[in-house]
Amino acid sequence: MSRRFGERAAATVASIVTALVVTAGCSQPPGDRVLPGIDVVAEASASPDARKAPVVATGSSTPQSSSAGDGPTSSAGSTSTPLPSGSGAPMPVAGAPLPAPVVGAPGAPAASTHTPRVVTPSQGIGDDNAPAVTGPVAGAPPTGSRGSSAPGTPTSRTPSTTSPGSPVAAPVPMVEPTVVSPERTLPVEERVEQVFAISEPDTLAAAAGALWVKRDDGVLDRIDPTTDQVVASIATETAGMTPCAGLGGLGDVLWVCAGGGSVARIDPATNTQVALLDVGKHLDQGRIPIAFGSAWVLTQDGSRLVGISSETNAVTTSVDLPTSCTNVDTSEAAVWAVCPTEGLVLRIDPTTGVVTTTVGGLPGARNISVSTHVWVGYDAGTARIDRSTSEVTGAVSVGPDGSTGSLHATGDQVFIRTEDTFLQVLDATTLDLLEVVASDTGSGSTLLAYGSLWATSPEDGALYRLEPVG
Repeated sequence: MSRRFGERAAATVASIVTALVVTAGCSQPPGDRVLPGIDVVAEASASPDARKAPVVATGSSTPQSSSAGDGPTSSAGSTSTPLPSGSGAPMPVAGAPLPAPVVGAPGAPAASTHTPRVVTPSQGIGDDNAPAVTGPVAGAPPTGSRGSSAPGTPTSRTPSTTSPGSPVAAPVPMVEPTVVSPERTLPVEERVEQVFAISEPDTLAAAAGALWVKRDDGVLDRIDPTTDQVVASIATETAGMTPCAGLGGLGDVLWVCAGGGSVARIDPATNTQVALLDVGKHLDQGRIPIAFGSAWVLTQDGSRLVGISSETNAVTTSVDLPTSCTNVDTSEAAVWAVCPTEGLVLRIDPTTGVVTTTVGGLPGARNISVSTHVWVGYDAGTARIDRSTSEVTGAVSVGPDGSTGSLHATGDQVFIRTEDTFLQVLDATTLDLLEVVASDTGSGSTLLAYGSLWATSPEDGALYRLEPVG
């Protein structure tokens, strides 16, 4: 989310129960920030620089390829605790018996015999041969609650009554990051391939062979990556509505925030809006991931997650979360959410709508991107989480700046945007800080697609096409 957006939405944000961190600022005209020796492509103008046919790099807004063990098992240890979900009852206390569920009550789901597997620290993270804990488990959903729904349950359901403000897990120590230094630093001019003059560009998405750029003023620009040409500009917001960020695409499915908490579906074949839903979208969510046949949107104060069917353009899944969250992404088998107030990462089963695992110790967790691992930006830096065990396997001292920064991960690299540094690039395996791309421009979104690294700069009124870091 850009600083410009925060300035325009401040009056509305102040009335929301959950305080949102928004940094005020002002944009500079793109003409004041043209880089020396670099051609600037004006909106809807063509460039003779034809490129090869696009090869799409998997972005974080699409389901990632499966990694070993990305299943629904819960994980424990110092940073992972299973959550109750949907019972509406007080949080069970460790060591105390769970209250007997009322099975067969009006509107109550059928009882289930499923008992969540909980791994204790003595068993070791990821030990599939470890015995499952039996008997009542603190934090496990009571039998007969929505949390015990078996896989295959229809995704259309009545939301649970779990209070978003309820305690969700015992406090755990903050994950301490390793301090890292860059292997090299170079100016942004050495990476730039092209610059597009676009007013207040914000979120990015790759879909239908095009790059899509959501502006803060509600316009959605479509760019042909083979010609570097803006081929369409689509108005997506209703006049008078509060502007909002939010964009996601996969194949021919494209969803964008349409202002005032609404989301709109755009048909790439006609570049027109074909559906509009008022879901009360949470203002903080920038990326709208599309997976499991749905677009996933946080609503209200971020304490509810809804899935919008790509077939019907209607909400078919509604999950009450145990705390307020800000962003979501998807892996092969789960939806993941980051929740800054409680410092948690939630793993949600998209079929049953059950929160199966929590990872704690990440205060200010606000940014997330999923590739072969789950990457989370939090107050102390960036943490890496194993998708199969939910174990934090590493953390470094560089990370995005709250609501104004961004995070984008691929299988090999992690791209971090901050107010002070244009781009920082991590090695996803070694966690080495490979490169810092320096510029006095502020934060924005980043996406690796069509053989290039794309980065927005709302302050500059520019979209940068960069040479990938080798």
